[in-house]
Amino acid sequence: MKLKKAVIGIVLALVLVSLPFILTGVTHAQAQGIDQSVIQSKLDQILDNEKLIIDQVATIKAELNIVKIRVTQAQ
Repeated sequence: MKLKKAVIGIVLALVLVSLPFILTGVTHAQAQGIDQSVIQSKLDQILDNEKLIIDQVATIKAELNIVKIRVTQAQ
């Protein structure tokens, strides 16, 4: 129970510490007048990369399941 409270406290502290930096970055981007289409294209690129990573992780997981089955059968 103490560990759970400690983890929650640490996460909450990290969120509170990082919040001003996040907000400053957003307002800084707005202050610079960065075109929203540029930001949207970057976000789309990040989303595409995340989808590729998820697909690769799923492939690795499937391969590990095959290895697990082979090891189980060999025993």
